[in-house]
Amino acid sequence: MLIHDMQKLYEDGITPHTNGNFLDHLHLRKYIGKDYISTTQIWAEANLFWFVCGGMFHKSLCDNLRFSPNMRNEDILFGMVLFAKTDSIKVIKSALYIYRIRANSTGDYAFSKSESLKSYPAYITDIANTFNNNLKIKQYYFSYSIAYICLGILAFIDTLPPSEKDMRDKLNIFISKYIDWAFGALKLESDLKPLEPYTKWVGSSKKLAYFAPHIFSILRACENIFKR
Repeated sequence: MLIHDMQKLYEDGITPHTNGNFLDHLHLRKYIGKDYISTTQIWAEANLFWFVCGGMFHKSLCDNLRFSPNMRNEDILFGMVLFAKTDSIKVIKSALYIYRIRANSTGDYAFSKSESLKSYPAYITDIANTFNNNLKIKQYYFSYSIAYICLGILAFIDTLPPSEKDMRDKLNIFISKYIDWAFGALKLESDLKPLEPYTKWVGSSKKLAYFAPHIFSILRACENIFKR
């Protein structure tokens, strides 16, 4: 796999960021011109992953890609799996990707904190009505997307046979990088509407975990002891 730099193109009067370029942000510049490195070497320092400028894959790996709907970071869920499948990586300094930073994009770079509430798609209406603030909506939606990604990766790990221990270890490293972001929404003072109407679709153990988390944790600990 080839990892390359990118060029940011700021539009709509957005102030350019001063946090360096992509390779510096991921602490990868020191690998330029060196022999091929491993995924584990990169993940030891990098704290995020962008599939779009994170590499060039052989076409055979990209034939069955599936984007997950209703997510802000829809490329990460499949991108991390492809990245974990990589045997060797080469880092080059060429900027082979142009990243447009513009108003009204998924990243929402241009809105003001005092701006009136934007129009949101139907799948995010509950979140928008609860927070009624563009910045809080953006923060919660980001955490929600990252949590979805982590759960998706965990589900994929569960399908791996024992022989795929190397990939399992790589993906566990990835989750450890993102888990703090996944729980970032807990820091917001607003809460989404009560979950009671939806509990008719879940089992009794999940209901107990939601309504009585302390009791649930004690019972789970006891269950683990009996399984030993």
